Amino acid sequence: MFDNIETLQQGTWSYDRHVACGVRIIVQDWDYHSEKGYDEDPPNLNDVGEGFCVVYETSTGNDSMFRSRTCLSLDEAIELAENTIPGPIDGSS
Repeated sequence: MFDNIETLQQGTWSYDRHVACGVRIIVQDWDYHSEKGYDEDPPNLNDVGEGFCVVYETSTGNDSMFRSRTCLSLDEAIELAENTIPGPIDGSS
């Protein structure tokens, strides 16, 4: 179940203009926030069974990451990343 994760886009953003932090948009065929047997709601996936998340690195240098809510499209995940991160994202696809 947890093997189907693909990074679609990645980049960096500057925390306090000095610390480079990574950001990735991933797609997967399961909902990270939904666990079978614990959540009565169906998984948050689009019509083809995909969910998109933004994964943010922290600026603490200890490889900590934060995962966004599940989005239903790549465009929605890009918009979420752009509206969440303070400042521009320097990236590559």
